[in-house]
Amino acid sequence: MQVGKGQLVQQWPVLVALFVVLIWGLNVVMMKVAVTGLSPVLFTALRFALVAALLWPFWRVEAWIRWPVIRVALTMGVGHFLLLSLGVQYVDSALAGILLLLGGPLSMLLAYLFLQERLSRRQLTALLLAMLGVIGPTLLLATADIQIGALLILLCELMWAWGNLQVRRLAKVPVYTLNFWTAAVTAPLCGLWLSLSDFDWQTVDWNMASLGAVAYVALASSILAYGLWYQLINLHGVQRFASLTLVRPLITALAGYLILQESLHPWQWVGGGLTLLAIYRFYRG
Repeated sequence: MQVGKGQLVQQWPVLVALFVVLIWGLNVVMMKVAVTGLSPVLFTALRFALVAALLWPFWRVEAWIRWPVIRVALTMGVGHFLLLSLGVQYVDSALAGILLLLGGPLSMLLAYLFLQERLSRRQLTALLLAMLGVIGPTLLLATADIQIGALLILLCELMWAWGNLQVRRLAKVPVYTLNFWTAAVTAPLCGLWLSLSDFDWQTVDWNMASLGAVAYVALASSILAYGLWYQLINLHGVQRFASLTLVRPLITALAGYLILQESLHPWQWVGGGLTLLAIYRFYRG
């Protein structure tokens, strides 16, 4: 008996959520593999060109809502994903994975500030501790390049949080339609950037590892994982799976060690542990 993707999400939601977390845990490492041969802007252009080509059947959107969709595409594509690509070239995968965990709490903080949604004092304290755990060791121990990379990833998570507020106003727009427009807007803008910046194409290393990483990020992360994740939260709610996302930086750290031979300073592990514990407490409310 064959089981469809929708049935898997309904019958084994925790298993599907762990599969999505595994994909996203490997995602940062694959991005670092890609930008070793390609520039971050070229990687982002190729990634979203492939996503746009594959999601072309989902392009239709009602005319009255097209500009809000394009605004979301600019926020997510350029503000989040391009900044993330620029940031990961400077920081280790494990640090990037921990920084990316701040996106969920930051989204709830912006909803608290701008939409008057409830956020307890305990959650605010947990968010401050989470940021302290990842920012403190980075500022005290890291080089200037790593600090710049960490700042870029923090900014990209703020843009992701801001984009989430916009997406909530577009609840009736299918996720693959949003993904298509994000890709269709971002890819040509990155191409324009490369054209105007006199990019040296001779520096590009078109190796199979980098191209395979582009395919992984486009197919597994941008299309498969996001599609499954939005089905999960639509059917079962986000709170049920929030704690599972804490596994993601552990997967990222292990993959970074095995694939890229990366390691963190002991104090960065201590700070990362504080961040994980604080975010767990944040989701527990």
